Formats: sequence, C-alpha cells, structure tokens
Amino acid sequence: MRDIRALCDVVRRSEGRAPLVLDLGCGVGERTCDFLEEGAWVTALDLSEERLDRLLGRLDDPRWQSRCVLVRKDAAAYLEEIAAGMSSRFDVVAVGSLLRGVSDLPSFMESIASVLRPGGYLYLADLPLGAGDLERGGAARGVVHGAVGILDGILRCALRGAASGPSTDVRAGVSPREVRDAAGLAGLRELFLGKRNRRATAFASHLENDLLGALRPDRPGATRFTQCFRRGVA
Repeated sequence: MRDIRALCDVVRRSEGRAPLVLDLGCGVGERTCDFLEEGAWVTALDLSEERLDRLLGRLDDPRWQSRCVLVRKDAAAYLEEIAAGMSSRFDVVAVGSLLRGVSDLPSFMESIASVLRPGGYLYLADLPLGAGDLERGGAARGVVHGAVGILDGILRCALRGAASGPSTDVRAGVSPREVRDAAGLAGLRELFLGKRNRRATAFASHLENDLLGALRPDRPGATRFTQCFRRGVA
C-alpha cells in the first residue's frame, strides 16, 4: 500500500489530478482497491468473471463505484484494442502475477508502453526473486525503473509532462532480468536503488526519491519485490 500511495502522490503532484490507472489481471481487486483508496480512476481487467464479481462486491463505497470500470477480457487483446483509439493515455499500468504467464514479454511490454502517457508508470507487483537476485542484494532492497533515453536526462526531466487473468503457473525462465530486458526493448529504462547506482538518485527530484523510498521492502531478504518502470517524457 505504501508504494501505491507514493506512486499516486507522484502523479497527483506532477499532473495536478488523480491518476488514471489500468490494472491488468486485477483478480479480486487488492491493488484496485488500494488505488481507489488513493483517489485514482481505475480500469480493472481480468479474464475471470468470478474474480470480477468478487471485486464488484468489494466496491461498496459509492465513490469507488463511480471511479472504477470492470473489464472482462484478455489483457493482450485489450491493450491492442484500445491503443489506436485512445484520447488520453494512462498514468499507471499495474500488473501482478499475470506477467508470469505471458509468453512474449517484449511484445507485451511494447503494448503496455503504447497505452502509457509520456512519463507514465508501469507498476509490477509481487514478482518472485531468484536466488541470484537475493545474492546480489539490489533487487531485495527494491528497484525503481525510469524512462526511455539517457538515464541522467530522464531523471533531470522527471515528472515534467514532456491476458488473461493472473496465471497460477510460473513460466520457466521468467526472472527480474528477463523483465528488465523486455522493458528495455519496449523503451523503458531502469534506475536501481542498489548500492552500485546510489549516486544516480542525486539527479532525481524529491518526488521520485519519495517513490524510491516507498519501494524498499520492509524486511531484509524478501523473496518478492516490486518494480516500477517509467516511460520517457520526450
């Protein structure tokens, strides 16, 4: 919840309005409700009618009902469908366990980038850490990712405007590195909060530093981590 609050604050303070969020593979709505609690407008998508019905049952606050649209569709098909005709793009696209079942990560990342506004965020929640990531330590402390283009330029310009349902089968080979590589191909550049890149945060605005801090796991040795990518502002 803390990272979602920080992410919504970043968008609200930079854009002067509540975030527009697309929650892919929303399930029963844990992330969806967290975004709604922070005042976001959310399009919540899942392929499971049963999960969406359970989410609908959680929308007991009339204010939440007016700010949430439920969509029962395949995530990849929906992204392709809406990309061409969008009048305004999303500030945040959120994805959780759905990502583990995606067979073509680069294509999926490109589709997500196409529906994000310049400077918008891709929020990936609860991805598993491999042993190598825990040994390196950087991912275990949490990572935040930046936009396309040269890293320091992105940071200096930061915050200026410039599938199906979740899979229960973890695809062999899916890893934080694979996610980063696919994001890079889609034009999303990463910024680590690890020791090796700590100096890079000196270029970041105080808003981004707030987000970096919120993405730190509460316990050392965490087996899951949250990633947040940012699309370029140029």
